[in-house]
Formats: sequence, structure tokens, C-alpha cells
Amino acid sequence: MPMVVNSYAHLKQGSLNPSQIFTTQYANAVSLFPGNAGYQAAVQSRQIPATALFQSTPTGYANLDALPEGAPLGAAGFAPANYLFSTAFREAYVNDVDANPDGAAPVDGSAPNFSTTAPTLPANPQFLLRQDLKANDLRNYTPSMPLMMCGGFNDPEVFWNQGAGAMTAVLNSKVPSDPNLRYATLDLDISGGTSGTFATQGLTSAQNATMQSMATQTQQAFTAYQAGVVSQYGATIGLETYHTNERVFCTAAARTFFSLS
Repeated sequence: MPMVVNSYAHLKQGSLNPSQIFTTQYANAVSLFPGNAGYQAAVQSRQIPATALFQSTPTGYANLDALPEGAPLGAAGFAPANYLFSTAFREAYVNDVDANPDGAAPVDGSAPNFSTTAPTLPANPQFLLRQDLKANDLRNYTPSMPLMMCGGFNDPEVFWNQGAGAMTAVLNSKVPSDPNLRYATLDLDISGGTSGTFATQGLTSAQNATMQSMATQTQQAFTAYQAGVVSQYGATIGLETYHTNERVFCTAAARTFFSLS
């Protein structure tokens, strides 16, 4: 998040003041990334919190009190103290979402159901950061070449629903008008008894069977590997390495997909 804020603060169409976004305690977080600071070293030196983005018990912020703790960080993304984002900034952001809704953000704060609804862009966001985010949003993008999206539902860095989940729903909605679209989506994480998302479009039956076989293998392998990491090193290390650990399994799936294209 410090790197995202740092990049958006330098956009030509507007600027953000990081001092209004981060709490005083972490005012220098924006200067850490990109750079030589490692995550663990930054946490140990108290330059960023380990996982807490938001205040867990804000008082006087009615809209925030009603919001649940969202996946995948859950409670780990919140803390009563030592959290990254200013509560006043968060409230202002949420207030604009309420006034100018986003199709990927249900107004009750619940997880979006992309199996039934394709998320639309916010029509008229007034908050500067939301305007910048809309300008860089890919929900109005239609790929002209084969596309593979791969990740894990519990990724704490690239959230599945807001990324591959949303874009898969968007692309599915485009198929009737663009039947030549060719893409695949693979959620590697089948922990906790979940089936993991696997979806394809534009493949033949034989190609789809090949991809299904690869999807099953990589899901089983990644989930077992991640469980081993957590078992040996603990949940914190498992969370920190989750995103990086996806890489080799997604690469294997991507090689198979593009060999079929």
C-alpha cells in the first residue's frame, strides 16, 4: 500500500498527500517502497505494521462501524493501535463509495458475488484517489490475445475477488458480444475444503480437459506446499510468502495454457 500511494501521488492528473493518508506513526512509510527496505526489517524497525491496515475499533465513524473484516486478511488487517491508514481518510473514502457506488463493492460491505453480477466501474467518483484508481482500472479492457489469470484466494497482497474474480466476471459478460475471447482463470488455493476457481473460455473440449488436469495438479501441489510452509514456519511466514509461493505453480499452468493457444 505505501508503494501504491507513492505511485499515485505522482500522477499528472492530480496528487495525493501521503500525510493525509497514513497515520502519524507511519508517516514515512510512503518512502520505503520501492527501495532497499525489506518487509521484515521495516516491520521490526516499526516503520510499517505487520498486517494492520485499519483501526479495528473506530468510534464516531458510523459507516466504518458497520463494515465487516474482509478476506483474506480478516482480523489481521485491523488493530486498535499501530495501524497504517488514517481512520479519517478511510471514512472519507467509504463515504464517497456510498455516495458514488462501485459495481465491485456491495453497499453493505459484503463480498461481491461475481457468479451472478459483472462489476461495473464507478460512474462518478468524487474522491481523488478513487478517480485515479478508475483511470487505471481494467474493467473496460477487452483482451485481443489469449489471457491467463492465476493466483490464490487467500493472497494477502493481490486480493482474488478484486482482481481475477472481478475480471473473470467482466470477461464472462463480454462473451455474448465477443465470442472469440480466449482466457482461463485459476485459483490455486483449495485449502479448507474449497474447490478453487477454474474457468476457461474459447478452448476446445480436448484443450479444456488438458487445462483441467493441469489446474487440478497445481491446486493440489500449491495447497500442500503452502500447508507445509505454515506447518514448518508458522502462519505469519505462510502469510508473508503466500504471494511469492504462487509463482512456480502459476508459471506451470501458464505454460500449459499458452502451449494450447
